[in-house]
Amino acid sequence: MSLWYKPVTEIAFADVDAFCQAKIKEGLRLDYKSEMPKDLAKTVAAFANTLGGLILIGVEATKENEPIWPPKTVLASGISEQITQTCQDAIYPPVRPQIQIVPCPDDPQQAIAVVRIDESAEAPHAIASRTKVYIRTGDVNKPIDLADIDRIKYHFDRRNLIEVERESLIRQSMERAERLLPKSPRVPTRWASVVPVFPWRDHCAPSVCYSFLQQEFSPQRAPAGAIALQELGYRLQFTDLDGQPAKLEPSAKCRMTSASSRGLIFVSERMVRDNQDYHDRTDRFLRLLDCLVFFKSFFNLATLFFRQRTVESPGYLQVSIGLKDVALQRMESMHHCGRPFPDDEYRDDQLIAPVELLERPTEDQLNLMSPFEDRLFRGLAYSFDVNPHGWKVK
Repeated sequence: MSLWYKPVTEIAFADVDAFCQAKIKEGLRLDYKSEMPKDLAKTVAAFANTLGGLILIGVEATKENEPIWPPKTVLASGISEQITQTCQDAIYPPVRPQIQIVPCPDDPQQAIAVVRIDESAEAPHAIASRTKVYIRTGDVNKPIDLADIDRIKYHFDRRNLIEVERESLIRQSMERAERLLPKSPRVPTRWASVVPVFPWRDHCAPSVCYSFLQQEFSPQRAPAGAIALQELGYRLQFTDLDGQPAKLEPSAKCRMTSASSRGLIFVSERMVRDNQDYHDRTDRFLRLLDCLVFFKSFFNLATLFFRQRTVESPGYLQVSIGLKDVALQRMESMHHCGRPFPDDEYRDDQLIAPVELLERPTEDQLNLMSPFEDRLFRGLAYSFDVNPHGWKVK
């Protein structure tokens, strides 16, 4: 259903209408509220502590837990602020839900509030002056219950399990790239990934991954998704930081792109240039411009993937960029070279809300950066001892 998959800022009345007309019952991840509930903090915290969920405020439910349509609706003015303030002030640690106020076509002053809560990496979330922790049970007669000590302990232990699962998916993709890409010892490799903070459930069917990559590449099916090998690397027409066509060196038989039903989008590329033996070259420099184009083109791809209606909203995302085998490498930026890099690998991770990826600019221009790209790219330039140049943050 579109309320699960669609970017929350794009949800319209027609989407809510279709969702409710389907008579989807309340359950583990869905709740209907006829009006602004006094116990909203309890419901939001319980969703965040379990698997995330969806609340429709302004839609009443029957005794059978089905939505009543047409809706009762609520007053549009101020409700978004009420929800945000409740989640900020009455829950610890605070929860940051995605909110869309959907006006009714017949009376724009009345609306339905769509509140989407992501499974939280900061769980357990407590209410009542930090004294009570609630969870969703899936029981329609008792959908919310107090968590016991074992459950609370599970939430704290889960934070470590989440990290292990995420890293396992990224590591498997790296190992696959090592097997499939040409072997070139000590030739630098750059890679990037976008993965849900909670990657332990499917966000789409594997066939969706294959169809998506098929739009740009010649992919092959793979376990839980698809992969694509490119013989010439990227050939995108980017503009550089001055708005001029970027002059890029072609890569040779060195790029693997993959998509997984778990929501992992991954790319890895050997930085071989001009079909020459890397060790025979005297200008063993990494070029900041080439790296920025590589990473930005990948984020464009990830944005398009998660914008698909057939991909469920992933919740919070971890975006990562990295370089391997770069010990003593120097980076070049606008005729300036930094000093030799001291480590063998470079990596930077950022935790972002899904809206930061879905609403980022996808124009092929390096001088337009989303905030998380700006943080990543400035960190890259700083770490390799070169100055970032004047891109704009959008």
